[in-house]
Amino acid sequence: MKAFLQKIIPEGIELTSNMLDQMQDHWDLLLEWNERVNLTAILDPEEAADLHYRDSLAAMEHGLQGPVVDMGSGGGFPGIPLAIAMPSTQFTLVEPRRKRVSFLRTAVSRLGLRNVKISMTRAEHGTSEPFQSLVTRATFSNPKELASLSPWIASGGTLYFYRAANYDQVPGSRRVHYELTSETRALDLLDASEIS
Repeated sequence: MKAFLQKIIPEGIELTSNMLDQMQDHWDLLLEWNERVNLTAILDPEEAADLHYRDSLAAMEHGLQGPVVDMGSGGGFPGIPLAIAMPSTQFTLVEPRRKRVSFLRTAVSRLGLRNVKISMTRAEHGTSEPFQSLVTRATFSNPKELASLSPWIASGGTLYFYRAANYDQVPGSRRVHYELTSETRALDLLDASEIS
């Protein structure tokens, strides 16, 4: 996976050899756990480099600032690749499912990610510490789901929704497209002030 990722890193994003090693270690651990916990349907390393790791880094090209919360982190996407690439930025990975939380805790420990916290909760439970940026590959579409994200984002903050290019745009957001090796993807950027 690391060899494939080296070829497709977005222009302007610099990953050290150690960062690439950490992403490879995350992938290896994810495959190991995937036999017991459903974390990914993608098993091919070249596909994973593109659709998981390269895809996760897209928010860095559009002004991502910390602290960052990854809502519905699952196997750690996009939060873990972003945390690896932005070691001086604080990340919180939010995941409600216990087995996936166990995986995330193991991954963060094994990778030595001191800039990452794990929170086992749901979006609707809110937070006492709003974040500057919220990233998510989970599907938040209807007004009630979007409203549940409001407590998580600071005034002046930005929400980053990763989408398939043909998926409905988040209401009130600005859509940007980016190219992966295998497909066009979309990132919907929503200002905190747009959440009702």
